[in-house]
Amino acid sequence: MRSLGRKKAFEIIERASEDFGVELTRKRAAAKPINSLRDFAMMEKESFKSPFSRCTQTITVVEDSPKQFSFHVTECLWAKTFRDLDAGDIGYAMECRTDFTNARTRDPRLRLKRTKTLMQGDSHCDFTYYWAEQDP
Repeated sequence: MRSLGRKKAFEIIERASEDFGVELTRKRAAAKPINSLRDFAMMEKESFKSPFSRCTQTITVVEDSPKQFSFHVTECLWAKTFRDLDAGDIGYAMECRTDFTNARTRDPRLRLKRTKTLMQGDSHCDFTYYWAEQDP
C-alpha cells in the first residue's frame, strides 16, 4: 500500500470487490429472479441453511414482514479473520461495503439499511432489507 498510497489502494480494493460482487449478483439474479421482498427473504432464509453459511456465520432473523426483512449476524468468519489481522478496514472494503450495491443489483427495487458491522467492531451486523416503494 505504501507505493500506491493508502487512499489509492483502498479505491482499487473497493472497485475490484464491487465489480466482482456485481457480476456474481447479476448471475444469481438471472438464475433466480425475485419480484418482491418476500421472494428475496425466502431466498435469503434458504441460503442461511446452507452448510457454507452455517459454518461461516451465525445469523438470527429479527423481522420477516411484508415491509422489511431484518437479520443480525453475530458471528462472521470474515470479520474475525480480518479483525484478528488488524485489517478490519480492508475487510470492510472487500466484504461489507459492497452489500448495498449488491442489493440494488439483485433488484433495482431492493434496498439495504445497515448501521453496524462486526468488521467495524460492533457487536453484530444489522441488515434491514426493504422494497424501494417503501422508502421513507
